[in-house]
Amino acid sequence: MTKAELERAWRDPYWRVTSGNIYWIVTKDAWWVPFRPLPAQQVVARKLLREGCRRLLIPKARREGISTMINLCQLDACLHRKHFHSMIVDQRQADASDKLVNRVQKAWERIEGTQEYAGLATRKCNSEVLEWNSGSIFSANTSGRGGTAVQFEHISELGPIDFDDPKRAEEIITGALPAADEGIQVIESTAKGPFGHFKRLVTEALEVPPAHRTDKDFEVLFFAWFMDPRHVQQGALSRIRRETHEYLNEVERQMGVKLTPEQRLWYQVHKEKYGDKMLHEYPSMLSECWSAPVEGSIYGGALTKAREDGRISRWPYDSRYPVYTAWDIGAPENTFCWFFQAIGGAYYLIDCQRGGADVNLETAADWADCLRKRGYHYARHFLPHDAKARKHGGTTWQKDLMTAGIKDCDIVEVQEHTWDGVRRMLGLFSRIYFDADKVKLGIGGLELYRRKQTPQSTSEVAQYMDEAVHDHPTSDIADAFSIIGQAEDKGLISTRNPTLGQHHAELKMPSLQAEILAAQGQTSAFL
Repeated sequence: MTKAELERAWRDPYWRVTSGNIYWIVTKDAWWVPFRPLPAQQVVARKLLREGCRRLLIPKARREGISTMINLCQLDACLHRKHFHSMIVDQRQADASDKLVNRVQKAWERIEGTQEYAGLATRKCNSEVLEWNSGSIFSANTSGRGGTAVQFEHISELGPIDFDDPKRAEEIITGALPAADEGIQVIESTAKGPFGHFKRLVTEALEVPPAHRTDKDFEVLFFAWFMDPRHVQQGALSRIRRETHEYLNEVERQMGVKLTPEQRLWYQVHKEKYGDKMLHEYPSMLSECWSAPVEGSIYGGALTKAREDGRISRWPYDSRYPVYTAWDIGAPENTFCWFFQAIGGAYYLIDCQRGGADVNLETAADWADCLRKRGYHYARHFLPHDAKARKHGGTTWQKDLMTAGIKDCDIVEVQEHTWDGVRRMLGLFSRIYFDADKVKLGIGGLELYRRKQTPQSTSEVAQYMDEAVHDHPTSDIADAFSIIGQAEDKGLISTRNPTLGQHHAELKMPSLQAEILAAQGQTSAFL
């Protein structure tokens, strides 16, 4: 390369980051090597450094090296611009600091003092910040909040943060993203359940046609496991199970790829290790990111049994029997109501409704109209203890419902501990039937209702407490669900009904078996 060619190349950030002539990285076995990007890393570099993309969402498989590429792009910007602020926001401070210290700082140490960077020197360096005499800063934390604007923000593992710490995920969305509103924002993550801000951002981004996308709209880049050339395995191909071949044949059809025998064996080996976690650890298709079983699910096993028993199917409203409602009351969008019938000692959950301005359900009067329009014959309405709390103006939710014409509103006192209600409902679960269509939202919420992880949990081994994660709408749905068990405990639900067998015989229809099979294959309502 001539001197003129080198000077031209030096002005190109894509060349600086990807050529292997400037930046070095430390491999897992502690070897220093020039950084030469893998195919997925090259795509990210082109988007950021050649195409000028300012918003990227990257759902991905594990260990694709995407964060390495992002961090080197951030470092390069800090080294070549004055007063530039790059930031890493990660799941834990230890994770953020590891990226800053072992990736960014070590890459800088390798070139500090060289001819090209002779005038640039470190002013401050620790596990949370790297600062230069040019005024540029590279910081690392867990929330993204700070006093200065951020020009290049990397949010790592938002999916697991959504799952493990919903409040902090909310803080990142409301704090970190606004701090970098005029800068570059890159969010990369594996998925960990079909809910939360990461899933919402990806869904919303995909709904914007490319022709309508602005520099403030996210673009989605999905990297499947087979895009990494390292994901191959030598060995006996006879180990690959028939169902794995069938699955990978479908992946080839849908993704338009051709997988080698060595890739198939790699997938088989890792499938044996990770089981159902493969769907979010090493997804083949974007939809798989959101369809993995929810870790720590409280009602997941009971719902699986309900599907196997055919209790999640078509159980329509039977006008011969009254309808009860069970509520959780909060902000309009956090209010939830189950509609159910008690027949032959079983509970048939036939309908549900979530409140909020988007469905014109904000006040008790709105809900009264909603109940009347359903056309059900009601027996009683079971409200949580806070329905008797006085609001501004001196009234209560219970009184407002009754004033709006909804009678027989009973306050069901809260149990001593949320887990008491959970245990009660798990005991009742074998007597609960769900209409697969009309309570899809409620089923999804129960599937996602999950235990908190203990502080001792790691990314490899999760341990759980008898304490539920409080997030919306899952906890609203689950709290309203618990009201059913409390009402039964207090003898508020009539049991004077025909036998369960008679009711099943009356409801049976020719397509019932097909409906049961379809219900068994259902995924969460939030997918």
